Amino acid sequence: DFSSTVVPEHSGLPRDEYSRPVHWVLWSASTNTGLIVSDYEANALVPLIRDTSPSVTHLISYAAPITKAMVMFDDLDFFAIPQLPPNWRAPESLVRDLGIFAGRTYFDYDKQHSAVCEVLGLPVPIPCTADLDREMPFSKSDDEDKPIEAFSPSPLLFTQEWLAVRRKGQDFSQTMMGELCQGRRLDKPEARAAAEEDEVVAEEVSERTELEQ
Repeated sequence: DFSSTVVPEHSGLPRDEYSRPVHWVLWSASTNTGLIVSDYEANALVPLIRDTSPSVTHLISYAAPITKAMVMFDDLDFFAIPQLPPNWRAPESLVRDLGIFAGRTYFDYDKQHSAVCEVLGLPVPIPCTADLDREMPFSKSDDEDKPIEAFSPSPLLFTQEWLAVRRKGQDFSQTMMGELCQGRRLDKPEARAAAEEDEVVAEEVSERTELEQ
């Protein structure tokens, strides 16, 4: 279903403005492979999976995190048929690639930041600091001659245009993916919050000093 396109009646050219939402992932424990399936396909697969015992295939529910509160869906352990083993952890590359395809705008900083930067062709991010200057976003690579493998000749531009299609025109420039697509550094949420708090305190102290003078 995800390979289907909409072909206008007169032009004969495919259009990609319609993008099917990602709700289900078929996971094979024997091959460690994930396959995105549509709601229709998932409905047809449920009885087949339940009739197989023991089952090495799982149907996992998913929702692309488009708010900070939805980041928990990135773990891919919210709901599955049949239930996933207690010690199962979704591969980092699966979560990363699934998130980009599904159009997520937020992700778990600790688990996904480096992986997302790598696939977007961005250098390794510098450690979080209290400095909120975003003009020098990334540190230089130790090996500048070593290319970072990306999925497109212009991964940032491609991802920005792809997210625009996925978000159906809604603004995402202030989200985590929006910041990265603009080449800006992402600070760890805790570090940025602390820095912003220090900045507010500094401004209050400065205002009090001026009033006292």
